Amino acid sequence: MRNLLVRRGLLQPGMGLLSGVPHRPRAEGELQAMKRKQEETRVLIVDDHPFLRKGVCAHLQSVDGMCVSAEAATGPEALTSLARCPADVAVVDLSLPGPNGLMVTKDIRINFPRLPVLILSLHDEDEYGVAALRAGARGYVRKDRGPDVLVKAIRAVLRGGLWFQKPVVDRAFQARGKQSADGTVVFDLLSRREQEILHLLGEGHRPKAVATKLKIKPGTVDSHVGRLIAKLGVADRATLYRLASDWRQLGASPSCPTSLL
Repeated sequence: MRNLLVRRGLLQPGMGLLSGVPHRPRAEGELQAMKRKQEETRVLIVDDHPFLRKGVCAHLQSVDGMCVSAEAATGPEALTSLARCPADVAVVDLSLPGPNGLMVTKDIRINFPRLPVLILSLHDEDEYGVAALRAGARGYVRKDRGPDVLVKAIRAVLRGGLWFQKPVVDRAFQARGKQSADGTVVFDLLSRREQEILHLLGEGHRPKAVATKLKIKPGTVDSHVGRLIAKLGVADRATLYRLASDWRQLGASPSCPTSLL
């Protein structure tokens, strides 16, 4: 087709068929740059202070493998930005005008349930850490900790972990699960098998499916479920399933139930 058009004078040699501009194969460096761009972690920054927001953006843009996909000053702007420019993680200021950072986190989790949210704040984590966890945030970073800490937190939550102080995670569960005499959250006292079963229940599997996955008898799972109900001090299986889901969402794993991952 190209040769025919050239012979008829409809296309100059070296010109593209569709664009009418010279066709040039992409250089290897250009292809690699495009690939790196596609692999970059896209970050949404939500903060109403332009100076601070620009500073955070500038630092993240300088980090290899990261880019700022969009900026927003309010919760509604953040949701609009996410609809237009998908992100891999959202960094949300706690003290936003209008809906505060906790409310915005809840809205993001409802509309974009797979998107992890990090809270950025001037306030101590002891004050708002538990509230941030319950709102659905995956981490909490104080603004005076420095930009490198924020980068570490972003990478941690993208790996599926949490970025909270362990006492905050413990306190989040103290309202749901009972404690031992020394104040240790009772999740830490579960056996390895009980942790595995609790983790699978948290993923939405019911006892029969758990038995199949672990290759044990359904009756054995039922016995473990009964012990979990007793150890965790919950009323029934439905409450246990909700607790298991919360435990999993907070980043717990069978090997380390309440640690930071």
